[in-house]
Formats: sequence, structure tokens, C-alpha cells
Amino acid sequence: MANYQTSRMPSFTLLEEPDLVPLSLPCLRGDFAVLETYAYVPDPPLDCPISTFGGREDARALQEELEAWRQHTRAGFSRQLFPGGHFYLNDKGGSRGALLGARLRLTGRVTAYRE
Repeated sequence: MANYQTSRMPSFTLLEEPDLVPLSLPCLRGDFAVLETYAYVPDPPLDCPISTFGGREDARALQEELEAWRQHTRAGFSRQLFPGGHFYLNDKGGSRGALLGARLRLTGRVTAYRE
């Protein structure tokens, strides 16, 4: 929980709703288990485009890390940065939702998106 407390969570946090903490702990434990046990296994690049999105002021998901996804595709790659930190999607302003929807429509898997 200390990690979550210091990670600049969005305005709603688990710590503001103590009744939700016990309900959320299994999910949080699962998240940490994945983070602690995941081991990357190289595979050939994908034949589909990859789009990465990040916050310009994000100290956890660095722009170089977003750019590194380029090596995992034989198709197109794009990197889009927005004002804000790790939780830039929760910040007000901009047309982030519309951009994400447009990128998803390019894949042919999403036909409509409303912000």
C-alpha cells in the first residue's frame, strides 16, 4: 500500500475508502505478483501496428521505454505524449479519449467510440 500511496494516484484512492481496501487487496497482490515474476521472452515482431501513449512528466514510464516498443512490430508504430504524469489520462483537457478511440478504430476491432 505504501507504493500506491506515493505513486501520485488519481484523486480517488483506496486509502480514502477504507471499506474497499479488503476487497481490493487480492487484485493488488495479483498486480504485484505479475510485476515480480514476469520474465520477458523474445518473440518475432508483430504484424500489427503498435501505438504507445504516455505523460510527458511521467517518471515511471519513460519516453525511451515507450519508444522501445517500436522493435516489436513490423507494421507501423506511433508514440503520443500528453501533458501530465503517470495518470495523464485522468487529467482534464485535451482530446485523449478521441485519439485513443481513433487509434483503436484503425485496428478494425472497434467501430465506435464516444468520449
